[in-house]
Amino acid sequence: MSGLFSVFVVAATSSVSAQDAFQFTGACDENQVISGLQFMYEGKTLSGAPFYKAFDHEYYVFYEPDCMNSGDGTPRWIINEHKPDQDKSHDLDSNGLCDYVARFDSEDTSEVPSGEWTMNCGGKMKKVELQAQEVPIYKIEGACDANLFIQDLQFVHVGETKSGAPFYKALAQEYYIYHEPDCKSSGDGTPRWILEVTMPNRELDHDLDEDGRCDYIARVDSTDLSSPPSTGEWSMKCGDTSELLELTFSEVDIASTTHLPTRTRKKTTTELGSEATTSAGQEDVVLTAAAGTVGSVSLSNLGLMLAAVIRSLTA
Repeated sequence: MSGLFSVFVVAATSSVSAQDAFQFTGACDENQVISGLQFMYEGKTLSGAPFYKAFDHEYYVFYEPDCMNSGDGTPRWIINEHKPDQDKSHDLDSNGLCDYVARFDSEDTSEVPSGEWTMNCGGKMKKVELQAQEVPIYKIEGACDANLFIQDLQFVHVGETKSGAPFYKALAQEYYIYHEPDCKSSGDGTPRWILEVTMPNRELDHDLDEDGRCDYIARVDSTDLSSPPSTGEWSMKCGDTSELLELTFSEVDIASTTHLPTRTRKKTTTELGSEATTSAGQEDVVLTAAAGTVGSVSLSNLGLMLAAVIRSLTA
């Protein structure tokens, strides 16, 4: 696509509300891969505009103030195969060219527009009607105090595992919800929905995180592959103990969502010999994602403090 320059396009626009996650429809045949991808909020560029990454694909949507860094370039939203540099004010992909999959000229930095985009279709720039459509966002409620941060996570349905069950990823975070048929590959394991920090391998029948163990933050036994239960008794590691909690899994009111900062949490496990008592016996080693201290402040309390700061900044 090197050297493909764009032509100025002016069109009536509409935008989806509260864009935490969306998908495009209307791409040309040569770029049909764009249609249906789940674009998820990643953070903000230096201009303050949000940017997005397609789940499991190297496609990004971001606002480009001046793609050639000429000083008089046309600001626009673009779909690009390169992640934007969040420390740059212009030419965010650092190639010195106006080279991308598609673009929409606009001075509105707030939301990805729907309307007439210019798209590279087999080497020719064509006008296409791209619609940025919101996708459902889900949340979990009812976590214990040690894991209250979980209630601030927002999950998007991003695909299916080999069994056909849907799986979900948290926005801008490495947390996943999916159905695990047999976490130890023992042949007689208990099927369950789990919340954990490793993306499931969609090519496997069991032990989808490939660790040979039953390691996760929380789980609920279930043979229903359609979705996590709307209400159910989950086993969750809460500090030094495991608790049975009534958790709810529900769709979020899109208008109430707020962007969360990008951060990645590494998976930590308990010692191999440790056991967690749950309603299914002592099969599980359940992860706690908020254990430890920072100085004299527990990470769970620190999470609450950070969440309060974020809410105040986005209010």
